[in-house]
Amino acid sequence: MAIDEFQQILNYPEKYIEALLRANVQRQQNVNFIFSGSQKHLLLSMFSDHGRPFYQSTETLLLDRINLDKYADFIQTKFVNANKKIERDTILNGIRWADAHTFYVQYLFNKLYSENKNIISIDLLNSVKQEILIEEEVNYYNYRTLLTFHQFGLLIAIAKEHGLEQPTSKSFLNKHNLNTPSSIQRSLKALIDKEMIYKEKGIYKIYDVFFGHWLEWKF
Repeated sequence: MAIDEFQQILNYPEKYIEALLRANVQRQQNVNFIFSGSQKHLLLSMFSDHGRPFYQSTETLLLDRINLDKYADFIQTKFVNANKKIERDTILNGIRWADAHTFYVQYLFNKLYSENKNIISIDLLNSVKQEILIEEEVNYYNYRTLLTFHQFGLLIAIAKEHGLEQPTSKSFLNKHNLNTPSSIQRSLKALIDKEMIYKEKGIYKIYDVFFGHWLEWKF
C-alpha cells in the first residue's frame, strides 16, 4: 500500500494521529507500506526523531530530481508525437525555470502543449511563464498576509538569490537591507515552520517555484 503526501496527517485535527496510524499499520499482516511525500523535512522528522511513533519503522529512500537530459528527451518526444516543433534549448530553459521539480515542470509544459501552435518558440515559452505568474498572483498576495515584514523581506531575498547558502553573512544582509543575524535566524525558522522555504544540501530554497519567480518579478 502506497500513501502519498503522508506528512499531511500532521494537519489532521485528531490527537495522537501518528500513534493511531502506527498501531494500525503494525496490526496489518502481509502488507508492505510505502510512505511518500514532497515535504522532506517533515517526513524525515516523522521517521527519524526519537519519540515519534514511526521512529525507525522504515527504510529511507530519497529521490533526487530527474536528469535534465532524460527529462528533455521525454518532453520532446511528447511534442514531436503531436506534430509540435520545439527546440531542445527551449525545453531545457523551461525545465531549469521550474527547478526540475516534477510538479512545476509538468504544469508548465502541459500549458505549453495546450497552446494551439505547431512551433513552440522561446517567446511562447516566456509568454506562458508570465501567464502562470499572473494566474497565481491573487494567491501570492495572500501569502504575504501570513508573514511579518521581516519574514517577507527575507523571502524576497531568497528568491532573488535563487537559493541561499549563507543567510547570516554580512554581504547578504547588506545587499538586501536585512536585519541582524539573530533576526534572520528567527525568520528562517518561521518560514520553514510555515512551509514557505526548505533546506536542501545546505541551500535554503522557496517551496513554491512559481512563487519564487513571482517574488523576483514583483519586488
